[in-house]
Parts: sequence; structure tokens; C-alpha cells
Amino acid sequence: MAKTDVSDKERMYIVNLRNGFRDVSGPKRGRAAMRYLRAYFEKNLGDVSEVKVSQGVNHYVLKKGVKNPAHKIKVKVMIDDETAKIMLPDEKEAKKKKIRKIKKQDTKSKLQEMLASKTAAPQKAAEEKKESPKKSAEENFEEQVQVDKKSEKVKDDAKKD
Repeated sequence: MAKTDVSDKERMYIVNLRNGFRDVSGPKRGRAAMRYLRAYFEKNLGDVSEVKVSQGVNHYVLKKGVKNPAHKIKVKVMIDDETAKIMLPDEKEAKKKKIRKIKKQDTKSKLQEMLASKTAAPQKAAEEKKESPKKSAEENFEEQVQVDKKSEKVKDDAKKD
């Protein structure tokens, strides 16, 4: 497990992951390799309290599957305060996305538009209900009787044939 110094905060390591998973059964090898990688840096970087592994390293180790993880890996370790970030040598550090600030006037106008559209829909539905008068129970009964008579005629015609 060689290490080469690039700077005080950035170092390159070659880690033999096979030591971490050689005595582990197939489906558990990938997880064991990642645990070994993390434990290796926690042990060798004594002043570091937290070790973060990038997605690129994770994908590289597990690209052949969980049962066949990579045997060796060359990684770059960046140390910030009490945190160590493990990444591939050609991988760039992920930057946090900046959230753009929205002007208060824009948000107020958007909220007002949203509220207006939400209140407009129920009002239209209420107006439509007012326009269509409700049918009385007698009218509903008469319509049902007419439907029943039509269905009886169809049945009678079917029996005659």
C-alpha cells in the first residue's frame, strides 16, 4: 500500500482491497471491500474523525458486481479539518449547488397567482352547479321507468327471434 505525497492536504494512495474481502463469501465481498477501504483510512489518517467515499470510488470498486470487487484501487485523499474525502485521481471535488436568491416581489406575485388559480376553480364549479337545477324525485323515477320499459322491449324482441 504505497502512498505518494502530493501536498499536505492531498495525497495519493494505492490500496489493496483484496485483504479486506478475501475471507468473505461472495455476496458480501463488495460491502467488505468498502468497509476495508474506510477502515484503512481511519487507521492511517489518525487525526481524521470522518471518512467520506465518493460515488466514483464506489462505482469503480463495484463495477464488476458485488461478488467480484476490484482488487486494487488508486485513490486521492483530500483532508479538510477532521474530514477525509476519498476520490479517484481524475475525479473533481463535487461542489455544492448554489441556490439562487429569489426576490421577495417575485415570490409574492407567484403565490398570489397560485392562490387565485386555486380559488377560481372551485368558484367555477359552484357556478355550474347553480345553473343546472336539481331534478325532483318524481322526474328521476319517471326516467327510470322509461329505461325499464325500453329494456323489456329489447328482451321481448330477443325472445321472439
